Amino acid sequence: MEDDVPRGDQRLDILLLGEDEHGAIHGEAWDITLQVDRKDHELDIREMALAPETVSCETQTIFRVEIRNTGRSDEDEVFVRVSAPDIKFNQVSSEISLDEDDETTQTFTISVPADTRAGTYRVTVDTYYDTNQKSQTDGVLIRKVACTTGAVEPVVEQPDDGQVVVVPPPATTPGEDEPAQEEPPVVVQPPVVEEEKESFFDSKAFIVLLVLGYVVVLGGGALVAIKLLKK
Repeated sequence: MEDDVPRGDQRLDILLLGEDEHGAIHGEAWDITLQVDRKDHELDIREMALAPETVSCETQTIFRVEIRNTGRSDEDEVFVRVSAPDIKFNQVSSEISLDEDDETTQTFTISVPADTRAGTYRVTVDTYYDTNQKSQTDGVLIRKVACTTGAVEPVVEQPDDGQVVVVPPPATTPGEDEPAQEEPPVVVQPPVVEEEKESFFDSKAFIVLLVLGYVVVLGGGALVAIKLLKK
């Protein structure tokens, strides 16, 4: 039955028809009177939605709840309370006015602390009339999972010329209207190795002079020996 059916007697007609084996039509009709009695105060919770329903690295989720005045009275002091004690969240809407059969959608931003353990947490919704008279209670579940950063390490390339090129990871796209900005590669020059100066005593010229010196000394000694023999 629709929520906006007026209070009072409502007529319901039921007609049942059937066909027998000879093709004859048979039927039966009932006329029933239903008595509809609506409460004076009734704030019905119609729809609830979380976006997103599962949070990971996010610290907030948007909660929307639709309520309808299905009671017979116009309400001027309506409030919606959303609470989740396990994640330390509690918030009450501003005052709402709802005539009979009117509805409204309220939006809440639920903050999920970053240190919340992975698990499932209940979000409870309560509707109130006359400021503090509770009408209905319902709830949804929000799921918290572990956060993974998924960081990308830079790629290091080393061409044949000895230069080390560090290619940064691709930039994330900030939005559809803003193109992603790519960082230029960073070129790291290889260290310059200074050549050590060769000592004169280690050079080939010093060795040649040393050999010539030995030859001169040996030749001089030979000449002295020949002269002594002649005497």
